[in-house]
Amino acid sequence: MPTDLSAIKSSCPRCSVELAGPFPVTCPNCGFSIDGLTGKGTTDFQIKKWKKHTDLLQGRAIQLSSGVTYNASFDYNGVAKLDDIVRFAITYGDRAVMPSPRGKYNNPIIIAYIPEQIGTGTAIHFPGTVPCSGICLISPHSHTYAHSFPVIDEWVDSEFKGYTTNCRICNKQTSFAQPVCLDCYSDFNSDWRNLI
Repeated sequence: MPTDLSAIKSSCPRCSVELAGPFPVTCPNCGFSIDGLTGKGTTDFQIKKWKKHTDLLQGRAIQLSSGVTYNASFDYNGVAKLDDIVRFAITYGDRAVMPSPRGKYNNPIIIAYIPEQIGTGTAIHFPGTVPCSGICLISPHSHTYAHSFPVIDEWVDSEFKGYTTNCRICNKQTSFAQPVCLDCYSDFNSDWRNLI
């Protein structure tokens, strides 16, 4: 079991270069920055998505728009730690693809849970809201469309049913998007931020 993170490798979401240690704020190879994934995006698209996924911060209830089954909002805890959460997700999260709404292309995504609440979500068949501790980074290689949003378990379970992964520290099998097992979190004082 490592006592430091020297054996950990991360991969840039844009250029895929392998980096030693947890992902930094900016890729030293291609200049990719986590800004678009942490609410600091400057395009109209990113600003609109950020407003949609920070309803709780703006005093709004989490709403489902027409045709949307799930929605979630970061809470104050999630926003306060978002730079670290995004770096953790890039370093340890599971990578997959999701078809665009019209199915014309596949969006690369990275999903990771951390062991604390970062937001709240709802679904079309929920009577209320549920806490969420997962984050999804979508199209992180794109300057224009990169954004992040919190995810609820049911959305991950429905989209990635049957997927599994392994703990990035000890290789023990875990559920999809659970990149570190409880035993390994314990080895790092049960604080996920000690892993970045």
